[in-house]
Amino acid sequence: MIDTTKILPGQEFKNMQELSVALTGQKMPAGNRYVVRVNEMKKYFSWDKVPGSNRIIITLFIMMKY
Repeated sequence: MIDTTKILPGQEFKNMQELSVALTGQKMPAGNRYVVRVNEMKKYFSWDKVPGSNRIIITLFIMMKY
């Protein structure tokens, strides 16, 4: 389960592993499960990669209406 209360727009992460641990407490899975996790994260927020590195910056939270 993704807990977005632990991240803020503008926050920077070293790589996807670090972001995944912050959100779920677990490392990023491999293979198809990696794609599923990335798509799940895209439901809640967007991010940009820093050119020439693996660094990720959170750019926008997506407000979901239930």
